[in-house]
Amino acid sequence: MNKLMFAGLVLLLNIGLVFAHTDKAYITNAASPSSISMCTLQPLTGQFETCEDYFLDNLAAPLDIAFANQHAYIANSNYPAFITQCKMNHQGELNTCTKSDVPSYSGISFHQSDALYAYLSYGASIVQKCTISQDGQLENHNCKDSGAGPIFLNGPMHIAFKTFNQIDYAYIANGDYHINASVIQCKIEINGDFANCQDSGAGSYFDGAADVDFATLTGKTYAYITQPGGAVAKCTVDKFNGLFSDCASTGNHFNSPIGITFQTIAHTLYAYIVDGGFNHPTANQVLQCAVDLLGDLDCLDAGAGDVFSNPFGIAIR
Repeated sequence: MNKLMFAGLVLLLNIGLVFAHTDKAYITNAASPSSISMCTLQPLTGQFETCEDYFLDNLAAPLDIAFANQHAYIANSNYPAFITQCKMNHQGELNTCTKSDVPSYSGISFHQSDALYAYLSYGASIVQKCTISQDGQLENHNCKDSGAGPIFLNGPMHIAFKTFNQIDYAYIANGDYHINASVIQCKIEINGDFANCQDSGAGSYFDGAADVDFATLTGKTYAYITQPGGAVAKCTVDKFNGLFSDCASTGNHFNSPIGITFQTIAHTLYAYIVDGGFNHPTANQVLQCAVDLLGDLDCLDAGAGDVFSNPFGIAIR
């Protein structure tokens, strides 16, 4: 769930290296011993060609992973839970992983307004905002409440950002617990604080809400919400205010979908969805879902099978 946005524009970090770049997916494995799976995507089909597990230092049941400044930042959930920070080399491998002093729980995402900030779902009710230093360091003395306050009563999970009508919004999956799960929309102020937080418009439709991401097709934008209870919802998004409506399930059968991200491979848009978590029986797989012109998903195994170990988060680079 690599969600890095600069003033409402997606930042393309590898513009000058596209010809030599092979997309890689990074999946967090929360089962002990904790690991990150790095899978290489086939350039024409988007299927996983190879997957390799990295048993990195200072992992403790990781639930999310995001990238900024040639570093990977991993949210751990086992007590005492802190963010792990790793360097990334030119081959996309992660190394030199150290434990920060920043507490974490399930989600981490990045957004830049007047500075580059990390947003962390922390504890049962709040989202923290942390300033990232110029050398990419994440330190607790640079963290504070995002400004939203303790409003995420169902447990904040993963966080996404999207711009509508020139206003940047944060969307927080508020559904660690299945009862009355929702997605909260917050306006992002110029200083990175959250303001005017409200229900995204979908209400408490969801059987859990773990992650949220967006896709735009033929001029219409859709939001996709993973529900650990066993479904993925597709909602129409109002292009003026960013609110959701007309939510309905899409895709094939899911066991316990958690992380979701989108990637275009050979001119075809795909959703990659982690079907894992801790619910039993655990599917332990990643699904690759073709997105049709109406935004609906047609899902198959991404190519690796059930080789993952209680997977939760996914990012593609």
